[in-house]
Amino acid sequence: MKKHKWMYVVVDEGHKLKNINCQLSRILRQISSKNRVILTGTPLHNTLAELWALLNYVSPEIFNDWKIFEDLLTTNSSNQQIIEQEKQNKIISSIHQILAPFMLRRTKPEVGLDLPPKKEILVYAPSTPSQQILYECAVNLVKSAKEQKSDKFTLECSVIDGRKRRKSTKIIDYKQYYKDFDELYDEESYTSLIADESVIELPKELVGSRQDNQYVSFGRFNRYNILMQMRKITNHPYLVQWPYDHRKGRLVVNEDIVRTSGKMRALDELLQQLYVRKNRVILFSQMTKMLDVIEEYCHYRKYQFLRFDGSTKLDERQQYINEFNTNDQIFMFLVSTRAGGLGINLCGADTAIIYDSDWNPQMDLQAQDRCHRIGQSKPVIVYRLVTAHTIDEKILQTANSKRKLDKMIIQKGQSFRASNQQNGDQQRTLTLDELIKILESTDFKAIYNYSTDKLESDRLYSDEDLKKMLDRECSEELIEIGSQFNRSQE
Repeated sequence: MKKHKWMYVVVDEGHKLKNINCQLSRILRQISSKNRVILTGTPLHNTLAELWALLNYVSPEIFNDWKIFEDLLTTNSSNQQIIEQEKQNKIISSIHQILAPFMLRRTKPEVGLDLPPKKEILVYAPSTPSQQILYECAVNLVKSAKEQKSDKFTLECSVIDGRKRRKSTKIIDYKQYYKDFDELYDEESYTSLIADESVIELPKELVGSRQDNQYVSFGRFNRYNILMQMRKITNHPYLVQWPYDHRKGRLVVNEDIVRTSGKMRALDELLQQLYVRKNRVILFSQMTKMLDVIEEYCHYRKYQFLRFDGSTKLDERQQYINEFNTNDQIFMFLVSTRAGGLGINLCGADTAIIYDSDWNPQMDLQAQDRCHRIGQSKPVIVYRLVTAHTIDEKILQTANSKRKLDKMIIQKGQSFRASNQQNGDQQRTLTLDELIKILESTDFKAIYNYSTDKLESDRLYSDEDLKKMLDRECSEELIEIGSQFNRSQE
């Protein structure tokens, strides 16, 4: 391709060029062309520097200094700082004018797709006792290393490679994967977190004996992955240590797979109601090992499911998609967010569950649109699960800041460009009231908080709350069930 001079180079899913130094970007820039076009539904993911990288590819002569562009506005700016900047310098309005000649954007309503409504609900879940202790251990580990000014801290434990992931509901014999468990097992290594000379004891309920259940550890704690380990703990403690029945030669799967995780408790209550109502579900997770846990849960609850992740062969992917869309008996489709978030149509489902959020909000938006697209005839509801008072809330806060930037720069800018085209030469800019409304807006139509008086019971949410959570009627006003005070009592 480099040998020829092209009239046009058209790059589909062009947001992959957001890193100007990535290999794809470098190779495409070597192709000589008179015109360049980028096709993408998400031109702004994290920062304005990424948007500049796309513009630099399209027109490198004009957009040749990324620092000037990036310094205009950042996701770290507070709402008040953004408002003051707009008052003094009209920065956002200036960006809209810069982008106007280079961007043509059409949203679903503008092209007349006539899709049913989509409603997103934020569902807060508590941390279970085992999650709280593990999370505290992780936090203390970091504090201990900071005090000793050391990077050399780790969770000393035997690591057994994870079992093969299933592609269907076929039962697997676990003995073949853990036949050498006796040789790998070291009783001392399962009892403490070691940070240099200091030792942090693990909770008793997570330490098995040789006579009863033992535990399989799936990773090591260190400075460079502690954030990921904290995310694992908030998702499910089995991602750190999963009970293993040495006598039966397999991982333990019982009611504890639900009880030991706050998110799983919330998920279980939702799925039971969705199953009765004959709704069909796509569940997204960032972690394939979390999908492993949910697979076991589906077997335990006898839910039929399919699974799609990065290891799924190309010739099997479309087969699974077609099977799900045509077979109403399949209740759930388990999908890894990155592998299944683009280019597939799962309109056979009317419910999406984001089990763990991505730092990049566009990944989750692309994922939930797998079922809210052409061919969908039912209202779609999206549940986003969040473990209260954990790193989950920080991820959500960061993602909301990035979404705020997208709404200000891309979405509002496009509406002004369309308005200005209709009004001829009369230029309309962003007013302060409109800016404040954007900054205070949220993608969520409802927020559901668990009640602390139900933490010790079998249910997190009352029948009345679940009925409201399952209501697919869209409201313009944000609805919040339960109080923030209840969550703060945890």
